[in-house]
Amino acid sequence: MTMVRLLFGLESLFSMWMLLDAMQRGAARYWYPIIFLPFGQVAYFFMVKIHDPEFRVLRQFLEAFGRPKITLEQLEYRAQQTPSFANKLAWAKGLYDAARYREAATQFEALIHADDDSKDALYGYGLCQIELENYEMAVRALQELTEIKPSFADYDAWPQLAFALSKQDKLAQALSVLEELVRKAPRLPHRVVYASYLCKADQHEQARTQLQKALRDYEHAPRFQRRQDSASAKKARMMLSQLAAN
Repeated sequence: MTMVRLLFGLESLFSMWMLLDAMQRGAARYWYPIIFLPFGQVAYFFMVKIHDPEFRVLRQFLEAFGRPKITLEQLEYRAQQTPSFANKLAWAKGLYDAARYREAATQFEALIHADDDSKDALYGYGLCQIELENYEMAVRALQELTEIKPSFADYDAWPQLAFALSKQDKLAQALSVLEELVRKAPRLPHRVVYASYLCKADQHEQARTQLQKALRDYEHAPRFQRRQDSASAKKARMMLSQLAAN
């Protein structure tokens, strides 16, 4: 009987933890009653909570445990035997992950010709060209991607585009790209990247303003957002200290 009461108490605490997290996160309202259904709190944890940064190791373990690793040879075989767009894209991504950037770029380019609206192919091709130091081609692909789908890959194409532009000594254009990014998605990591480029352009006061505003917003953000952006916040504080020292 004591063990039953203990398990019931632990279940209740876990449910309250998940409910509090849902409220702080601003989760969809349908989660609130689900959490108090049998195993509802477990469903919330594995569908929502587990994506928080502190559960990254657990998430990776579960992904590795539940899904056997596919070799590059297997990806190539699937792409050749069943040449669907999805199989070819998976092979191109596998080549990129294996640092075979030239081969990956060739595969991504073929996918772009097959479907010129393929956002995954444009993104992969742009990243490959950055690794190959073909920055002009990287800019073309990433610029097109930001026009087609600005939020693709959680806006990651924008900093990559700015990087490729800066490598062509087009710092003003890179700043323009990041300024637009911060307007569209004024998140702490984006503001930190923007501030770093402002520093490169010796616009230290503007960089300080960006960092200070980003940290003010960070302090008032929901707890889950603060956890997610904690590394960026640390970097922002370090940058502010460096600016003050200089």
